[in-house]
Amino acid sequence: MFSDNILFSILYIVVFLFYSLHNYSNIYLNNEQKEQNFKKNINFSINEKNIDVNDRDRIVIYDDFCSVVDPERNSLLNSENIIINDSKLNSGIVLFSHDNFYWGYLDLRNGYISNEEYIHIYIGEDPSNDILALDMGGFNGLGFFSRSKKCWIIDPQYSGEYYTEFSYGWALVMKINNEDEDDYDIFLIDKENNKMILGDDLVPLNNFYCERCRVYSKETGFQGFIDPSGSVVIPLIYEDAWDFDKTGFARVWLQNGNMEYIDINGALVSTNKEE
Repeated sequence: MFSDNILFSILYIVVFLFYSLHNYSNIYLNNEQKEQNFKKNINFSINEKNIDVNDRDRIVIYDDFCSVVDPERNSLLNSENIIINDSKLNSGIVLFSHDNFYWGYLDLRNGYISNEEYIHIYIGEDPSNDILALDMGGFNGLGFFSRSKKCWIIDPQYSGEYYTEFSYGWALVMKINNEDEDDYDIFLIDKENNKMILGDDLVPLNNFYCERCRVYSKETGFQGFIDPSGSVVIPLIYEDAWDFDKTGFARVWLQNGNMEYIDINGALVSTNKEE
């Protein structure tokens, strides 16, 4: 009788440990399971609310245990302690985390599950973007990851404090040169991590909009615009400027303090544009 109780206790402990470890580790699937789970295509369905994502046919269902399953209810993410964020679902991505600090992501379009190691996952304004900016934290922990190739195209080496998505082939990045964070460089890179060559006096301020990137002169402080080749196409004569909007106009402040609008060639347009 005594030995039976001991055996029962041991069996109970083994079963308890097995299910505890299983529930914690079940979030990751091996590559073969991933490929099988991502083969089929059906429309997004979240809490019975359909969301069409570029005509992709896939079902994602959240149940009471915060799990994400495929059409056959094979588990893609499964844990009672997991946090799921569907704010980027229009890009085909579901974010997840156990501690609400380090995040991983499930890429429904490309059949990929990342580790939980990023403090920020940036997709960009265009839901069809293939390149993710992934920030692992630290001074220079940001790199760029290809969703379709499922690999880094630029290893983490830039600051997550200041960067943009790729536009017209270029992305704006910041490189911190010391731990005090008071020595840094800001420049444009292409998808092969080549730096755009600009004059020593010029510093880019943002990415390209309407094929124009705002820059300023370290010597004069005035602003102007370059094109994707790095050539100055609108002279640096403005006290301040905004980026070009979708209509092809930018707001600028002249040296006399007046605010005007310019087109992508730098020509002044009516100050009553907004009206």
